[in-house]
This record gives sequence, structure tokens and C-alpha cells, in this order.
Amino acid sequence: MKIKPEVYSSLKMLESLAETSLAAYKSERFDSAKNLAGQYNAIYDLLKEYLTSEQFKFVPRVSYYPPSKSNSSDYTESEENNYNASFIITLISATFLAVSYLESLEGDLDIELKAKEEELKIKEKDLELREKETDSLKKLFTKAIEAVSQLPEVQRSKAVADWKKNHREIDENSRKKTNDKE
Repeated sequence: MKIKPEVYSSLKMLESLAETSLAAYKSERFDSAKNLAGQYNAIYDLLKEYLTSEQFKFVPRVSYYPPSKSNSSDYTESEENNYNASFIITLISATFLAVSYLESLEGDLDIELKAKEEELKIKEKDLELREKETDSLKKLFTKAIEAVSQLPEVQRSKAVADWKKNHREIDENSRKKTNDKE
């Protein structure tokens, strides 16, 4: 099902608002809560206009009601920051829920399932290739370990061959000298 352009625009605005809200929370800009609430509610009102009443039921409502400074003489800036921080977390959650819901409107469950199945098949093939590669590496390492374990024997054999060669040369030189003396 294709969604209306106005709903798609609202989806993009909600994605941006989610990023902005998350950045505000991470940088502890809790004083931005009221403005973020105003932006969310403007998008909320747009969605109310362009979604059916059945669809609109799934868009979360968020209200910003900070504790009033005049109601309490003990009201502190810390309490306001705590409320605003809590509100921003709620706003982030509501925004992501709304984004997910709006994205689901443009999707098709059968298409999504087929895409997931394809993704799963690709991952299975990748896993099989990795298993083959692992088996191949195990064989290679086994051969390498075997070769390394035989290395002292190879070196001894070469040393014996060199000694024999040297002894032959000595014998040949000795024979030449004895033949030359005769």
C-alpha cells in the first residue's frame, strides 16, 4: 500500500525529530524539551489530518506538562531538568514508535517475509562458505604443524648429507694426493 505524500513527509520529519531528540538527550540539553514537544505535536496534528481514524489510533500522543514553579516553593532547577530528561526519553520512544508504524503502512507483509527469507538464505550460504574455509584452514594448519614437527629431522638429514659430502671430498682429495705421490 502506498502512503500519501503528506504522511511520508511526516514520517521523514519524525525521523529527524527522533535524531534531534536523541542528540538533545545525549548532550543533556533538557531545556529543549518544550520545543521538541511542540515539534512533535505539530507533526501529530498533520498525521491526524492525513491518516484514517483507524490508522491514527496507533500514533502515540505526547503531552508536555512540567511541574509549575508557582505550585511549589521547593521546586528546583534540578527537578525541572529531571522532568525534561524524562520527557525527552518518552518523546524519543513515541517518535520511534510512530516512525515504525508509519513505515509499516508502506510495507507489505509478504514482501517483508520474502526479503527476510532471502536474507536468511544469504546468511546460511555465507555460514556454509565460512565452515568450508574453516575446514580448509584446519587441514592447512594440520599439515603445517606436521611439517614443523618434522623440521628437526629434515635438518638432521641435511646435516648428515653435508657431512657425507664433506667426507667424500676429503676421501677424494686424500686419494689424489696418494696417487700423486706414487
